[in-house]
Amino acid sequence: MVEAVGSEVTYRDEGPVMEERYYRIGIEGTEPKIYSGNAAGVLPLTVVGRGLEEKERLGMWGISLDPGGKEGIQEVIGWQMDGAGCSEQASEIWKWRATTWTYERNWLFDSMGSYPAYDGLWLDLSTGGPSQMRMALGSGFWVRNKGMESQVVYQDGLVRMQEVGLLVEVSDKGTVLQMMGQPYAGDTALTEEATTLQSDGAMGGWETKYSDQIWSYLQEQTGYQRSWLFDSGGYYPGYDGTWFDMSTMDFTTQVLKRGMGWWYRATARTGRPAEGNWIWTAPVPY
Repeated sequence: MVEAVGSEVTYRDEGPVMEERYYRIGIEGTEPKIYSGNAAGVLPLTVVGRGLEEKERLGMWGISLDPGGKEGIQEVIGWQMDGAGCSEQASEIWKWRATTWTYERNWLFDSMGSYPAYDGLWLDLSTGGPSQMRMALGSGFWVRNKGMESQVVYQDGLVRMQEVGLLVEVSDKGTVLQMMGQPYAGDTALTEEATTLQSDGAMGGWETKYSDQIWSYLQEQTGYQRSWLFDSGGYYPGYDGTWFDMSTMDFTTQVLKRGMGWWYRATARTGRPAEGNWIWTAPVPY
């Protein structure tokens, strides 16, 4: 039984912590049973450890559960990773700035009790002060694990039931790279996105260098799965709007997974179906 206090409902899950879960509130005694209009969930994300290797391991994560306005790194990630007294040994999170081609870099401070007021605080690598990083729904970022063991972070928030629009930036000067994330609590095969992407503003072409691309990082393989959008301008209408794998040149099998991030590589603005920046209205996968 879950009891409401005013307009808010609080529920504490005492089950196993390693499972992905989603919740809706139901009202007892109604037939048919009445459920809340929204749902919440928790999504575990893993970045593998380096083991006996010298180099740290990377994971590319995305925000798939809506933080509900609490988008700061301290609220979304908090003290769930391994910190240290110096940035060289601490876990880091990097967010890409598409306009300047630079990263906003943050590290987790942990003095092991020497400075308890600051332990668990994310710090900006550039300023040395508290991080101002925002982690909105649909954003992506790098996670750097410098330890030998894998680390698990639990992302929680609201499940989006309506379509989410993701801003895609383009430029007359050339390619624009953006980090994005799946904005839903479900996975979407890239083939299902093809029509929506192209009609929303994605650019296709005869060759990869003239086309928009999507790159998903595979941390187990420490490499990317990359796809590009084909458009023959009507010469091969059966294939126009199709995403192909850049390695095999066959139909892509790429999946935009919940909790994961990816790069969107937008080619130059010239010839696009949409003028200027455009909104990718990603279909809800459930």
